Amino acid sequence: MFFYRQPKLDPSGANGGGSDSGGGEAQTVSSATGRLKRVPWICGAILFFANLGLRLMNVPFNRLLESTICRDHWKQYDPSLLGPDQNVDEHLCKGKAVQTRLAFYVGLISTIELVCELIASIPLGYVSDKYGRKLLLAINNAGTILTMIWYICIGRFHNVFNIQASIAAPFLFLFTGGAHVCGAAVSALIADVAGSENQLTTIFGYMQATIQVLQFLGPAISSTALTKDIWLPFCLGLASLCLIYPCIAFLPETRRSQGRRFENHEPSTTPDINSCRTPSTTAVTNPDLGDEDENETDPLVSRNDTDVTLIPEESDPGPDLGSDDISVKFSQNSCESNKPHPKSLREYMHEVSKQARDHLQDLKTLVGSSRDFKYYLLVFLANTLARASQNVLLQYLSKRYHIKFAIAGYLLAMKGLFNFILFAALIPLFLRIMTRRYGHEKENSLINLLGMKISVALLFVGVTLVGLSYEFWMMIISLPIYSLGYGLGLFAMTAVTKLTIKTCGGYSHIGRAYAAVVFVETIGALIGVPAVASLWIAGLQIGGWGLTLPWCFCALLYFFIGVIIWSLQADSNQPESTPTSSDSAENS
Repeated sequence: MFFYRQPKLDPSGANGGGSDSGGGEAQTVSSATGRLKRVPWICGAILFFANLGLRLMNVPFNRLLESTICRDHWKQYDPSLLGPDQNVDEHLCKGKAVQTRLAFYVGLISTIELVCELIASIPLGYVSDKYGRKLLLAINNAGTILTMIWYICIGRFHNVFNIQASIAAPFLFLFTGGAHVCGAAVSALIADVAGSENQLTTIFGYMQATIQVLQFLGPAISSTALTKDIWLPFCLGLASLCLIYPCIAFLPETRRSQGRRFENHEPSTTPDINSCRTPSTTAVTNPDLGDEDENETDPLVSRNDTDVTLIPEESDPGPDLGSDDISVKFSQNSCESNKPHPKSLREYMHEVSKQARDHLQDLKTLVGSSRDFKYYLLVFLANTLARASQNVLLQYLSKRYHIKFAIAGYLLAMKGLFNFILFAALIPLFLRIMTRRYGHEKENSLINLLGMKISVALLFVGVTLVGLSYEFWMMIISLPIYSLGYGLGLFAMTAVTKLTIKTCGGYSHIGRAYAAVVFVETIGALIGVPAVASLWIAGLQIGGWGLTLPWCFCALLYFFIGVIIWSLQADSNQPESTPTSSDSAENS
C-alpha cells in the first residue's frame, strides 16, 4: 500500500545480457519493487512483536527479581515462611530490606544495559553496513531472548543461581545490542526503501501509533497473565520475540541497492517541520533523501503531511528492564547516504571518530549562535533526567500501596492508555484549534510555546500528585494528569527545528541541531538512571515521606523547565545579534 521509487538495477548484472534484456529488466524491476513495498509492513510486524514481547515481560521481570530476593531473605531470617515450593507470599516481600535490594539490582541492571548498548552501537553499526540489516536484527533479537532466558533460569533454578547472577545478563548487550539497536536497524531498513522525506515521515508515524497502542495493551495482558502464573507472561513474551525471525526471513536485503536508488536525485528541500521527532542515540544518520514522484498516490496515506501526527520517543520511557521501547527514529537525516561501505572495522571506527569531531565542532558553533537554543538543550537535559523516574514507578506503586505487581501493572496500562489518547486525539485537536485561531504563520512559535507551557505544567502537577498520593484512589487520578504532559518533547523538538531554520537561514543545520539533542539526552540518561535509583534506595531506607524522593527530584526538574520555558518568547527565536561598527562606536 506504500509506494516507493523503483530501484535502478543493472540490466547486465540482473539478466546477463541477451536479446531479452528489455523484458527481463522490466520483470526484475517489477519484482524488486514488489519486495521493497513489503519492507515497511514487515518492519512494522518486527516492531510490534519486539515491543509486545518486552512489555509482556516487564511486570513479571520485577516480580521475578523480587521473588528471588524475598526467598533468599526469609530463608536466612525465617525459613518457616517458605512454602513447599520454596516460594514466599508476595505480601511478605514489601518490607524495607527486600525492596531496597530490589531497587539496587533494577537500577544496576538498567545502568549496565544503557552503557553496554552505547558501547555496542558502533561495532554493530559496522555489522549492519557491512553484512546487512537482517543479520543485525537476528543477532539483536537473539541477545534479547537469551537475556530473558537467563533471568528465567535465575528464578526457576534458585538452588543453583542467586540474585547476583542477574548482573551478568545485561553484559550480553555488549555483543548484541538492546532495544535502541533494533530500532536503529528497522529505521535503516525503512530509510533504504523510502522514496522521500514525506513518505518516511508517514511510515514512521503509523509505526509509532502502533507502539502507542502497545503501551496499554502490553501491561494489561501481562498483568492478567501474571495473576495466573508468573511464567505465563514470560512464555508469551518469548513467543512474541521468536515470531520476529519469520519476519526477518521474509525481509529483502536493502543495503546493496540503497546507494543506487537515491543517486541522480536532488535532496528534498521541504521537510515537514511539524512532524519532527525527538531523535535517539541510535538514529540513522547521513541521509540523502530523494523527492517523491508526483504521480504516486496511496489511498491509505494522506498527501497532507500536517495530518500525520508523530509520537515523540519520550511518550514512553520504556520498560523497567533498563532499555527503551524499540521504536523507529526519524530526523532530517534518516536515509542512508550512498557512500561506499567501509572495508574494515578499523576504517569504520576512524570514519565514526572523524564524524564525531566534525559534529562537535558544528555543535559548538550552532549552540553559540542562539541563546534560546541553549535553553532548549537544558529543557531536553532536565526532561531526560526526570524521565528516568519511570524506572522505579512500578516498584513505587507496589511498595507504596502494598499491592501486587500485577495490580500495579494495570496502573501502567491506564497510564499508557492516556498517552495514546494524548497523541492520537488531544494534541492533533489542540493544533487544529490553535491553527484556526492564530493561523499557520505563528504555528511554530506561539502554538509550540503554549504547548510546552501546558505540558510542563501538567508534568509538574502530575508528578507532585504522584508523590503526594498516599491513597490508591488518589494515584488513579494523578497518573492520567502526569501522562497528559508527555507532549513536551514533541512541542520542544518542533520549536528547536523552527529555531534552527530561522537562526541558520535554512534547513542545512537541522541534522546538527538534532545531534545536539541526542548528545544532551544521552548525558541525561547516563546521569538520570543511577541518580534516580540512588534516590529511591535512599527513600526506602528513610521510609514514609522518603518514598517520595524521586518524585520531589522530578518536580524540581519540571519547575526548572517551567522557568526556562516561561522565559522564552514566541518571537524571540532569532540569532543573537552581533555588534555592528556603529554599535561599537556608540559603546566606545
